[in-house]
Amino acid sequence: MSTYKNLDEFWPDLSDLLKKLLTFETTGITNKEWMNRVTDVYNYCSQAPPTGSLSSSNENEMIGKRGVRSGLEFGGAELHSKVLELFTEHIKELKVSILKHREESLVTIYRKEWDTFNDAVRYIKHLLNYLDKNYVNKQRSLGKPVPTISTFAFQLWKNEVFNEVQIHITNILLSLIQRERNGETINSTLITTIINSLIVLGSNDFTGTATLAVYSKFFEQRFFESTSEYYAQESAKFISENSVTDYLRKVEQRLEEEDQRCTNYLHSDTRGRLIKICEETMISKHKETIHPEFKRLLEEEKNEDAKRLFLLLNRVHKGTEPLIKIFEDFCLQTGIETIRSISQRIVTELNTGSQQAEKAAEEFTSTLIRIVGRLHSFLNVCCDNKLEFQQALDRAARKFINENEVCKLCKSAKTSELLAKFSDSLLKKGAKVAEDQNIEKLLDDVLNVFSRIEDKDVFMIFYSKQLAKRLIFANSASEDNEAYMLNKLRTIGGYEFTAKIQRMLNDVQINKQLNTDYKTYCDENKLKLVDLTVQILTTGSWPISPSSANLAVPEQISQALDSFAAFYSRKFQSRKLNWLHQYSKGDIKWDFSLAVKTGYLLQVTATQCSILSVFSNHPSATVAQLLELTQISDQILISILNTFVKIKLLVTEPTDAKDISRATVILPNKAFKNQRVKINLSGLRVEAEEKKEQVATQKEVDDSRKWQIQAAIVRIMKTRKQLRHQGLMSEVVAQLQSRFKPQIPLIKKCIDSLIEKEYLKRVEGEKDLYQYLA
Repeated sequence: MSTYKNLDEFWPDLSDLLKKLLTFETTGITNKEWMNRVTDVYNYCSQAPPTGSLSSSNENEMIGKRGVRSGLEFGGAELHSKVLELFTEHIKELKVSILKHREESLVTIYRKEWDTFNDAVRYIKHLLNYLDKNYVNKQRSLGKPVPTISTFAFQLWKNEVFNEVQIHITNILLSLIQRERNGETINSTLITTIINSLIVLGSNDFTGTATLAVYSKFFEQRFFESTSEYYAQESAKFISENSVTDYLRKVEQRLEEEDQRCTNYLHSDTRGRLIKICEETMISKHKETIHPEFKRLLEEEKNEDAKRLFLLLNRVHKGTEPLIKIFEDFCLQTGIETIRSISQRIVTELNTGSQQAEKAAEEFTSTLIRIVGRLHSFLNVCCDNKLEFQQALDRAARKFINENEVCKLCKSAKTSELLAKFSDSLLKKGAKVAEDQNIEKLLDDVLNVFSRIEDKDVFMIFYSKQLAKRLIFANSASEDNEAYMLNKLRTIGGYEFTAKIQRMLNDVQINKQLNTDYKTYCDENKLKLVDLTVQILTTGSWPISPSSANLAVPEQISQALDSFAAFYSRKFQSRKLNWLHQYSKGDIKWDFSLAVKTGYLLQVTATQCSILSVFSNHPSATVAQLLELTQISDQILISILNTFVKIKLLVTEPTDAKDISRATVILPNKAFKNQRVKINLSGLRVEAEEKKEQVATQKEVDDSRKWQIQAAIVRIMKTRKQLRHQGLMSEVVAQLQSRFKPQIPLIKKCIDSLIEKEYLKRVEGEKDLYQYLA
């Protein structure tokens, strides 16, 4: 066993080393000297003192229950006491030296002495590491508040040095920060060192646990107060002398500076509260001045400035709420004014003819898409696509889409109709789509507008009619695009909404195989007939109805139709065919012109074919004769003849006749000449047919709405059994508003109609109470 070493034997050497470290005069310290002192401390603390070397009280404390000395009996108390005394003497001398200085020189010397002291404590902590581990920790296990060497050193510095100079230190720190805010270059390292010292000095007196108590009490609270005061004065002055836009740039710059200041030399916990104070002072207190600027920035399309305004206001409580109304009004005004600027031209083109109407539909719908796209751009860029602003845009868009100047001038749901016509122009063959445009993107734009229209039923009626023509005349550009549009419509409106369209597409697929089978039938029976392709359209699925007129078709075509009817009756015995000649077209050879020896190939409708075929057997015919031979109505026949005369395919006798009447003689024009050998006449729309179709479509819309309203009323009453008038009205509107906005007078008429049909009755004594009749 080694001999116990007394503290007096090595303390002079140890204390000398400690003093050198405290003054940071380390140049003469060798590794050997360092290791010797570490060994002295270790040996002293790890060897138990001989019995009787301690007082009886201390010795009794270290005797275990069984009379055996515990690990707590190892030395260290006297060494610990001497080290603390040495620190105390050094700090007192240091205090006198520091207090001789004033103002910034005080901060400079404080920082210098702190750096020296902090580094010294770090070295001494390693040197006396075993003293902390052996003596201090074991005393704490007995519940005694014995501090570690480093904790004692920092607490001593705090009590003896910092408390004497803290007011001066804080004042100078705040002054330096203010100078930096004013644009001066300062010594940020000085601030960093002192801030770190405040954090270190916040350690618990005995445990050494780091806290921000000193940092918060002596610096942070005053820093927050000075920050608030500084920016309150600056912001009030700046906004009064500059534009709001310039002020917002200044605020953005200041916030970035404060954030960087936290990174440079403040504690990370300060950042949140500091930025909050800046936001409150520079933004919240000037909200009323900032808000109106948003409208001007949107109108002038200064997106970056508008985005900055939004993002800054979004940082404060309810800062963007007033912007929602401003944004909604801007969107509505933009939509209304843009459509008003083209409304007269659109309405004029709609009343001119089919080609101009198609052009009007394209211009009107493209304008709507452009407006909505532009507003969505504002939403994404300026409003961060925030939900409340999405809803504001949606409300505004619904208004200018459904209640615009074109709808008012036409006194109808023109948006739905024109949107459907534009969709048709995209989906049919020959669609004019720019090379840089994607057809699916254009369809998505159409559907974006469609999702906001109130009269979705009107769109679907027009869309289904145009789809029917594309499918019947094989004029659809792409089956994939048709399917894409169908799926999107189903997503918006539901399966029932598009069920008929799906059945139409199914019929087209079935007809492909059916026509193949018919051609096989003709080959097997060696039938030499005109080439015929037939589309079988399921009744109720297609938005068409049999023609009331009995068109007299040419004999060759009649034979082919009879042949197909015989084939079809064999295949499906219980089905009946009704020929829809108004939806038929074909090619005929026109040999009457002397300008071309081979003649012209004319693509015509069944009605046009019936008229032109007359001249195969008659060199000329009066209008009255044509009426008798073709069975076409006067109005439609004269309209078609006017068209043929206008393009000089037919001529009249006399040739100077201004109006065609029953007595007018019609004959082929032998001088007819055209650059093309194959001429499409089926696209020539007859004004009478167009007007008739428009009237029929509007009647279909009205009838469909009546049936839907009545069906909704019956569903509701069947569930409720009894319901008051106002409640029934509300539920009907709620059920149908996804398809159209039912008018109150029409709902009342439907209720009266169902009462007459004995689906409902009014309860006696209750004027506004209805009862369902099973």
